[in-house]
Amino acid sequence: MIDPNTDIGRTRLLTGDTATEELDQYLPDNIYDWFLQDNEGDVYEAAIAALETIINQLSLTPERWRIGDASENRANIDTLEKRLDALILKRNRVKKTPVPILLNTDRKDWSDFEAIFGE
Repeated sequence: MIDPNTDIGRTRLLTGDTATEELDQYLPDNIYDWFLQDNEGDVYEAAIAALETIINQLSLTPERWRIGDASENRANIDTLEKRLDALILKRNRVKKTPVPILLNTDRKDWSDFEAIFGE
């Protein structure tokens, strides 16, 4: 089970690598931990790096087979790339969302600036 209270769990949820069995996960926890350390604990950056790695892994080996009970997992790379684009947009919104600021001043005119800089 993925624990959303941990950085690794949040990073897994952002990438979509949520399989509960280790054999079905795209990346092990220690790789997610490395991405988190490499990105100074930023889960969005770590998730983007992990998802890029998963996409590269799938593009090189698009099919997975498991011998016991012969099963095949085939991921859709287009879907993962769209997820990556959406994740990058979400990260950018979280980091760069402008916040309106309302300033209240007692200034009635520019005379204080004129006193400092001259007329």
